[in-house]
Amino acid sequence: MNGRKIQKHCLWVVMVVLCVCIPDVSATTVDYFDDGKVHEINYNIIQHAVIKDSPTGNSTTVILLPGGSIEEDLSSYGNSLFIQSGGTVGRDLKIFNSSHIDISEGLIGRDFLVYNDSEIKISGGTIGGKLISCNNSQLTITGGSRLRSIEVYNQSQVILSGGSTAENIMTNDDSYVFVSGGFIDGMLNPKHNSQITVYGTGFNYPRLGYIADTSGTLTGTLANGNPIDTTFVRDGNGAILLVSAIKADLNLDGIVDFIDFALFASQWKNTDCAVHNNCKGADFEPDGDVDLEDLAEFANNWLEVINL
Repeated sequence: MNGRKIQKHCLWVVMVVLCVCIPDVSATTVDYFDDGKVHEINYNIIQHAVIKDSPTGNSTTVILLPGGSIEEDLSSYGNSLFIQSGGTVGRDLKIFNSSHIDISEGLIGRDFLVYNDSEIKISGGTIGGKLISCNNSQLTITGGSRLRSIEVYNQSQVILSGGSTAENIMTNDDSYVFVSGGFIDGMLNPKHNSQITVYGTGFNYPRLGYIADTSGTLTGTLANGNPIDTTFVRDGNGAILLVSAIKADLNLDGIVDFIDFALFASQWKNTDCAVHNNCKGADFEPDGDVDLEDLAEFANNWLEVINL
């Protein structure tokens, strides 16, 4: 799928799920936070809220505290920061243009849309609708609950190590999801040159690596100890990769030894690690290169052994 088709597909998904990505400010009253200052919300906002950089380019920070609520949508633009440590966003949370979001508690009543190079951290709280990521967004999920699906499009990346997802995890258009923990009640569904990588042990597939079956059931234990027992369907060159729970076990034989070190050394100082293979697994973070931080991670795993 070429770049223009990917852009059109991602836009179509956003429009269908959320009806419109950019709020129609002519049809609703809006509270703007756009002065480059820090705002704590422990009160009720009865309308739509928008976070933007100040006219001089300073980022604005909004902190939603316990007891605070935004009854309509919340949209964030620019390099703004939204922190939710409690409270409620009554409808959709829409994130654009390199915004930064940190959610540890509270409720998002409907869908959570992440768009355009935004960076998201979710360690708690509840998302009542879908979590949708488009256009090179980066999400790290260590906790919380999603009451519907996770959908990832157009070179976005999700790292999932905790929490729960009530429905499917779907990837599309060169996007990637890395699963090392959490509870997944729905199906794994990679599509169109995207990939879901699962870190763990004791899988029902006898060999680690790519699953050849186009559909089936995956069982085992994830790297953090959570069980996985879910169906999967691969569509349009979508891939599911099973990886040892030990990051540095690069040849997937259950032990970190000199064979793995040789593989690691062959990728040393690479700076163009593709997300789908992370320089053959040597970019442990992953952050696009193989450097001293990856070497430290390798050393921490030296001579680790698992029974697969």
